Parts: sequence; C-alpha cells; structure tokens
Amino acid sequence: TAQRSTAPVWSPRRAASSMGAGAGSAGDAVARALLETPHATVQHLRKALQKIADNPDEPRYRRLKTTSKLFAERFSGAGAVLDAVGFVADGEVLVLADASRVADALTLVDERLALSDVEAAARRAAPTNALPMDTDASPAAAPMDTDDDDDDLRRALALSTAAAPAPAEINLPPISAASINW
Repeated sequence: TAQRSTAPVWSPRRAASSMGAGAGSAGDAVARALLETPHATVQHLRKALQKIADNPDEPRYRRLKTTSKLFAERFSGAGAVLDAVGFVADGEVLVLADASRVADALTLVDERLALSDVEAAARRAAPTNALPMDTDASPAAAPMDTDDDDDDLRRALALSTAAAPAPAEINLPPISAASINW
C-alpha cells in the first residue's frame, strides 16, 4: 500500500507567496518554471543558487557560460527558471546582476525538490484555481472512489488484525550447509 505524504501541498501560487508581497509575479514565474524543469536540473540549479547565496559579492558565481558542455548537461531545460530568477544574457554568458531574489528562489527550489517529476507534472496539469493558496486542498485529500463491494476492506482488516503464524506452522525446508550452492 502506498503511504500518502503529510507534507503541505505545493502549488505555484503558494510557493510564490514566499517570495514576498512585492515579488508575486516574479515568484509565480519561478514557481511555474520550476514545475516544467526536470528534478535533476533543479538539483543543479539549487547548487548554483546556493553558491550565489553563500558568496553574494563574488561575481564568478553569478555568471553561467552558456556555451560550455557542463551548462548544456546540467541546465538544459532551465532557461525559464534562470530568466525568472533574473539571469540575463550577455554574449555567451548568463549574468545575475541582482542577487536579491536568490534566497526566495532557493526556497521555491527546495519545495520543488520535495516533489517527484510525476508530482510536478500533476501540479502543472492542474488548473490554476484548483489549488488555492489559502487551503490545503490536494488530490490526496479528495474523497476516494467508492464501490459497493466491501470485501476488499474486510479482507484487509482481517489480515491486519490476524495473528502471525507460529514458527512451527510455517513449512519451510531446513537449511543446511550442503543445500546451499556455493
């Protein structure tokens, strides 16, 4: 049986609200772009943004060379996120002139990393108004489909409450050193 997560539901509008009142559109853009970005790429984005946050006065961390092989491998598909965070093209590099939104973007990246690509696709496919920011509505909270057959529930309940068989009741052949194929 699958266990449901008790983590709060991640939606672009809820996540974007963490970027502050004045940055709603920027936060929305980052959050929506993150839903489109594969998990592995988001991990690389997190590393790059963390370096910028740790070294805000170091210009080399705010520059990404777009013609490098590593950029192509690690950041393919991340153009929308980089744009939304504030990176701008300057020849063969992307430059982040203003690092003021990096901390907020890191929060959104961390929230996106908590989702699998399948969960992100489901959030992306959901209508914008399907997950309002002020509620914890989620597909997990939706009522389950019901059927008229309660036999499955009865069997599951019986199995979960039944005592485990005694070791003597389990018919397993004895194991000896000779029976093991070395």
